[in-house]
Amino acid sequence: MELVSDNAEYGVVEGEPPELLGRNLASAAHLLASATAFFFLAFVFAYFYLRSLNNAGMWKPKHVDTSITWGTIVTACIVASAIAVRLGLSDHRADNRERGCSSARPERPSRGQPAGVAAQGRRRARVGIARARAPGRRLDAAGLRAG
Repeated sequence: MELVSDNAEYGVVEGEPPELLGRNLASAAHLLASATAFFFLAFVFAYFYLRSLNNAGMWKPKHVDTSITWGTIVTACIVASAIAVRLGLSDHRADNRERGCSSARPERPSRGQPAGVAAQGRRRARVGIARARAPGRRLDAAGLRAG
């Protein structure tokens, strides 16, 4: 039996009839959507459950002040990323991408890459990481010298 061939037909690749394959994919999509919804629903339940317990009055302690600025920045980033995803989806649906244009691999490296690598090397040398990783020395996961 030949596993790889140039003339693979549908019957060789997929052993099920197309009608059954469609139903299987629909069932898989429903299961994935349900699993995702219940995953986030668990966090919503935990939020309200822990808020209702309010052990020792520590749900919103008086000595903790949240920064409105950081909350606004994070929310703005989330909204900007949602807008970018929506614009990308509409571009994808309208098929507005140029042919042969792939964002997965650029044609040439950017001009800032060598400078960034050099700056990272200078920072590592300044911190002492470069000296610690000299030949003949092994480091464990925490960066400490392993015996």
